[in-house]
Amino acid sequence: MYSPDDLLSTLPLEALMDGDRFLGERHAVYRVPSLRYAGSVGSVKAAPAQHGIACVDPEIPGARLPFQQETGRALEKLYGGKVVSLVGKDCSESRLVAAIGSEKQPTFLHVGAHGSFYPADAMESAIWLSPEGGEGAEPPAWNAKAMATADMRHLDLVTLSSCETGLLDPSLPRDTFGIARSLFFAGAKSIVAPLWAVNDQANRRLHDVVPHGVTPAAWPAVLALQQAQGALRHSERYRHPFYWSGFVLTG
Repeated sequence: MYSPDDLLSTLPLEALMDGDRFLGERHAVYRVPSLRYAGSVGSVKAAPAQHGIACVDPEIPGARLPFQQETGRALEKLYGGKVVSLVGKDCSESRLVAAIGSEKQPTFLHVGAHGSFYPADAMESAIWLSPEGGEGAEPPAWNAKAMATADMRHLDLVTLSSCETGLLDPSLPRDTFGIARSLFFAGAKSIVAPLWAVNDQANRRLHDVVPHGVTPAAWPAVLALQQAQGALRHSERYRHPFYWSGFVLTG
């Protein structure tokens, strides 16, 4: 467990290597937003939520993410009626916020959409969702400030397949500013998000398993993430750390 500070906020410790093995092979890595949250490490052992929301592949011309639809279908198949599925035009801010607010039991949220991190103003960092103003409307930016106003008290885990949404403002030491801060402020308990622009296919493979664990025992998210990264690391196509190490878990 560590609290990212300065350049550590941009570096996945899992990719550090001793010449023989990656640190992520030896240890499951758990980040806390600041040392004030060190006591939350007990949630590492919490079982995954059995209900979910999947908001994937917003209807943005020229910027679709078809592999994220596969992740959505995988979650639907696994959980059936226990997953609210928002696909294409339904993956909009109003529908997503309404779905989040309607949950009254432990829930996971998966968002598969484009994201942007703005280092000059981390709280303007955003995820791009489907437009709601009719044909020709610009895709809206669901930014960190707006996320902070949602009711996420029942979200045990948020997984973001959105580029750079795991980044923090490195100019503010020993604290978290960006999308992660907003999600925690809104009530989410833990977040898996990438530190850079991720490959959509590798992204899809990783997130098929993180929300619900990789075995029938339904491991906690931090262990599921470690195992999912290991599966990519041992594949011929995605073994480079670029593909598997960018996603970090913060809680």
